[in-house]
Amino acid sequence: MTGTAAAPLVPRGLLPGVATLLVGAVFLADSLGMLDTGTGWAIWPIAVIVAGVAVRLQPGVASRVVGVVVIVAGIWLLFNEIGIWTYSFWRTWPLILILLGAWMRYRTWHMQHLAAAQQVGAFVFLSQVTRRTTGRVRGGELSALAGDGTFDFGGAIPSSEPIVLDAFVIAGRIRVAVPSDWTVEMRVLPVPGRVSDARGQDSSDAARRNADLIVQGAAILGIVEVIASTATPQPAIAAI
Repeated sequence: MTGTAAAPLVPRGLLPGVATLLVGAVFLADSLGMLDTGTGWAIWPIAVIVAGVAVRLQPGVASRVVGVVVIVAGIWLLFNEIGIWTYSFWRTWPLILILLGAWMRYRTWHMQHLAAAQQVGAFVFLSQVTRRTTGRVRGGELSALAGDGTFDFGGAIPSSEPIVLDAFVIAGRIRVAVPSDWTVEMRVLPVPGRVSDARGQDSSDAARRNADLIVQGAAILGIVEVIASTATPQPAIAAI
């Protein structure tokens, strides 16, 4: 197995650096008389911008799109707070619903076209879904918006390359069930949220093995969890 199929998690030093840069730029502009920040609380939207940058840099289409939306929202809020742009962001809340609906429609359509490439696709919205995957799987995209999805890969046929799953959660939960002997590499960024492997895998043994599964993406106020599958594991096959 090789672990090169997925992009790395956002570097740890990047987000504090971005936050420091933005705060410094705002206060420099204030000291030069270019704008008036009022009080320190006026720059709170910088936290929104930093969160958007973190999500944008995660692998996966959903992470990139939502990251851009959060960055734009954060900049808009910041300009409102410091008086550069007086048109209130909160007056545009119907636009947020329109964008959310368009994104949901696209995700649903996109998921239906993944099977032909041996990809697994699922979008869970305000519901609870359980699915079991069998046969050969190269990867997939799993999204949950205020929903709870359990996806069992115990019947999947592994190959010489790891399965790569893009997981994106907003205020929901995704459980990925795998055989107990699989090595899973978690590259999901909690913003904030929780990412865990509930199988109790020996970390020292896992570190010596190449990954069978790579889970990457972002969990915004949500949970991405790996659990043990109860399905009968399938024998590995050679890569084509």
